[in-house]
Amino acid sequence: MWPLLLALIASVGYGSSDYASGRLARRASSTLIVLATAAVQSLAMVIAATVTGQPFLAAGFAGGAAGGFVGALALIAYYRALALGPAGVVAPIAATSAVFPVVVSATLGAVPGLVTWLGFGAALSGLVILTRSETHDPPERRRLLPALPISLALAASVCFGLAYLFIDFGADQAFTGPLWVLAGVQIGALPTPFLVASATVAGEPLRLGQLSTLWVPLAGITLLNLIADAALVWAMRDGDVGPVSVLASLAPAVTIGLAHAVSRERLTDAQALGGALTLIGSLLIIGASA
Repeated sequence: MWPLLLALIASVGYGSSDYASGRLARRASSTLIVLATAAVQSLAMVIAATVTGQPFLAAGFAGGAAGGFVGALALIAYYRALALGPAGVVAPIAATSAVFPVVVSATLGAVPGLVTWLGFGAALSGLVILTRSETHDPPERRRLLPALPISLALAASVCFGLAYLFIDFGADQAFTGPLWVLAGVQIGALPTPFLVASATVAGEPLRLGQLSTLWVPLAGITLLNLIADAALVWAMRDGDVGPVSVLASLAPAVTIGLAHAVSRERLTDAQALGGALTLIGSLLIIGASA
């Protein structure tokens, strides 16, 4: 019972953090959000791993660092997408990251089961609906959603999926030291904001001067992430990986719920259907592969 509750706490923490980060990215750089939160979380994870006496294994740490580097790209794209587009469209698209590891496994010879195929069908059908959906305006003013937030959400999905593969490799190499893998994830994320900020095409300068005025919301986002990280580690350690993985993957639903309740976001019927299909498909894939 406790592992399942912890998995739900992780989902609430991650989903709330994503919602807050998306809102903050409307007035701050998403690169700054990722850099500030990763810096604090790196320190916290290193302290936690040291205090608990977990063994440091270089392969596990390296896998986490590689996942963190790519995962930071995903977060930068995801937060920017949430700032530009409706969470009810962006979050489900990003949640299809579950498809990527399964596709890689299939190319290596693994045969997906029936539930996985059903998940694929639902997720891809939802993606098609979402990417072709219209704005929630009166009929005479409706138009297709802008391409940028959808493109960013798709990019985030691919990067999240790739990050999962690296982190999974790290976890396999360091079964007795998962906190060092998580420390690697956060430390590996640190260079990414600088690289994105230096790319003029991205248009995402760091704006380090904003730290003095944004430290309160950044601290809140970091705290939510740390609570979610801790809850997930304990849930994975003591619980059955199948149901824990599914419950811990409900963060996009939390983000959508907050956008509806707090920001009064409204979706068209097509967007609601597409989002539901995409989330259900992603959860089926996660549950089948756990």
